[in-house]
Amino acid sequence: MFQASELQTSMIETLEAVEIEKQRHHNTRMEALARLARLEVTNGELAKSLAREQWELEVQVDQVAQLREEVELKKLAQDKYRRKLTKIQKTSAPPVDEVSNQLTFA
Repeated sequence: MFQASELQTSMIETLEAVEIEKQRHHNTRMEALARLARLEVTNGELAKSLAREQWELEVQVDQVAQLREEVELKKLAQDKYRRKLTKIQKTSAPPVDEVSNQLTFA
């Protein structure tokens, strides 16, 4: 009968230990699920933030491209006006050497 009593005590202790381990496992699982939920929320916030920053970057890239195009067009216009000015200067006024030669012969 003593062995039966020891066996029963051992069995009860084992069942209690198993129940404690089940509770620990359950608690650990619940903590993991709570962490996972927080991570998913953070991940969602980061995804929104990334999308917003990417959009803003695209807008800025478009603005830079537009400004580059404007600069290029202004450079082309400037070159065109320089050529016109050079052409006008060549056709309307004699070169400096010719003016000084004309003055010395007069």
